[in-house]
Amino acid sequence: MGALEGGTIVYPKASQEKYDFEEKPLSVFTGNFDLTANFKVAPNAPAVPGVAAGTLRYQACSSKACYPPKTVDVSIPYQVQ
Repeated sequence: MGALEGGTIVYPKASQEKYDFEEKPLSVFTGNFDLTANFKVAPNAPAVPGVAAGTLRYQACSSKACYPPKTVDVSIPYQVQ
């Protein structure tokens, strides 16, 4: 077991956008936005630096089309105190 346990992800409020290529509006995030990942620290976690690693899957769209989904690796350094 690692020092961190995954928790909930908090997404910003999505907006509904209507595009010519889709009959119904799509739920989208536009511009810059933050995603917040909550973690629980294990009771026996050592007070040392670590790195939380995972993946982020997303799909980009323009006003003309949506592109194939992509998955990118994400790593975030942390310090247990």
